[in-house]
Amino acid sequence: MAFLFSGRTFLLCAVLSASCSLIAQENRIQDGQRELAADMLQDVYKDVKSDYYDPKYHGVDIEARFKQAGELIKKANSFNQALGAIAWYLDPLNDSHTFFVPPDRAFHLDYGWRMQMVGDKCLITAVKPGTDAEKQGLKPGDEILTLATVAPERNNLWKLEYLFNTLRPQPALRLVIQRAGSEQKTMDVQAEIVRSQQVITVDNYWKEIVDYERSLQPYERRWVSLDNQVLVWKLPDFEMDEKGVDAVIGRAAGYKALVLDLRGNPGGYINALRRMVGNVFDHDITIGTMEKRKKSEPMNSKGNKAFNGKLIVLIDSRSASSAEIFARVIQLEKRGAVVGDRSAGAVMVAEERPHEVGLDRRVFYGDSLTIGNVVMADGKSLEHAGVTPDEVLLPTPQDLAAGRDPVLARAVSLAGAQISPEEAGKLFPVKWVKYQ
Repeated sequence: MAFLFSGRTFLLCAVLSASCSLIAQENRIQDGQRELAADMLQDVYKDVKSDYYDPKYHGVDIEARFKQAGELIKKANSFNQALGAIAWYLDPLNDSHTFFVPPDRAFHLDYGWRMQMVGDKCLITAVKPGTDAEKQGLKPGDEILTLATVAPERNNLWKLEYLFNTLRPQPALRLVIQRAGSEQKTMDVQAEIVRSQQVITVDNYWKEIVDYERSLQPYERRWVSLDNQVLVWKLPDFEMDEKGVDAVIGRAAGYKALVLDLRGNPGGYINALRRMVGNVFDHDITIGTMEKRKKSEPMNSKGNKAFNGKLIVLIDSRSASSAEIFARVIQLEKRGAVVGDRSAGAVMVAEERPHEVGLDRRVFYGDSLTIGNVVMADGKSLEHAGVTPDEVLLPTPQDLAAGRDPVLARAVSLAGAQISPEEAGKLFPVKWVKYQ
């Protein structure tokens, strides 16, 4: 199934430079693992060569790159390094939706804290109770100056997350943080590691990947009604069918305004995006054009008058794919206001490509492959650009530390109701996953 989904937590990257120090020493590569990695590289190479949307591969010599990646696998000292060579092979495409998904591991790992770009700063946004991160005093609002010696920025944060969450998960990570009014502090934060009880099969392999992405920041609730006048909807993703979209939009019927919170939304299915657009317009809309390898086709949506009240859309640096396309359509059609931070700029159309290798003991892995580029109705692509809100509004470190949400409070006021930043910050508390 084609989808517009940016798995920023496990996205493609080059293996970071040797200066990126790791706390744990990795086990030496074992017999058969080098050949296994070579087989994985071969499958990824074939997928790109046959079906990548750009037959010129953005000028990248994929044949030479394939040979170089093969040499890196031959020289790898650990299995993780060999897997890193496969990710390295895809890196020069510089494509948000083309990435290698390595075999699932026999454990769940949670560092116990969440970070994201807020404007140009990388800030801690949540800390899991009871973890080493909390015990060491890490708090929301703390600015991460370096993560394993690398300064996180908008163009490399996803690379760091991919490296440490997927390619080379670590039992601990070294942070240098800065808190307002305090000196810099260095801490080695231990991760929670729980051995997985599930046997991975071809049927649940990709579901495990998506479930992990969703587990990073779920919320205890999704809808809040304010005086029966404004409905606030926290939409975590576009992983819905058309009936699901109709059902949730149906909740807004009778409200004067809808605040659609797409902050942290990584995207989802194309059909869900089309249906969502149709449900907030009373006429047909041209979303844009999908440019594929052999042809281009329009992306349209049929209006059905499901909700015609005032619309306010919230986005941030983790709003990607379908989420940012939806926000841009609202801007271009002047349907409502977009508030928050510049979005991720990760907007392509991709397909899941699961693979397996082995007989007695099968290993499951895969890749996400871009099959189309989305060009908006104004002739521009959002890839690497993102959506700039009509009103740029960012929470301060002090807001995060105090649990305030001035962005949501502002959106509610634009919708015609009133709520304080303190009250807004309590509407959608984070629900942390407990691994068994």
